[in-house]
Amino acid sequence: MNDLQQITELVVLVDGSEVSRTNVRRCAALVHVVSSRLLVVRLRRSAMTSLRAIPGVVEVCEDNVPDYIKSELNEAEALFVAAWETQPMRSKERAGELLKHLAEEADIRYHIHVPFNGLVDSITIVT
Repeated sequence: MNDLQQITELVVLVDGSEVSRTNVRRCAALVHVVSSRLLVVRLRRSAMTSLRAIPGVVEVCEDNVPDYIKSELNEAEALFVAAWETQPMRSKERAGELLKHLAEEADIRYHIHVPFNGLVDSITIVT
């Protein structure tokens, strides 16, 4: 998979307005609303420039949140960011990408059920 096609999870700091949050939701898949100004989203790396260009987006953080941003966070936001930064893998291929590749090679049809939480729930081989 091309690096720009890879899905990545980001912390996005916005100005706190509903308009900026709505515009971010239009550009990326919303994972979590931490507060009115702190969001976690998933999107393709190729779309990061578009996300950063949204009016009201203050910062987009892929790996670690800069110290100058952390110093502006309230206690709950800072605790969330600290936990988010310790996650071992935030950038990943989409669920089922490896299975899709292997199934295409073996000419197998399948169905993947991925509920709202984004984790693969079940895989059914179609015969």
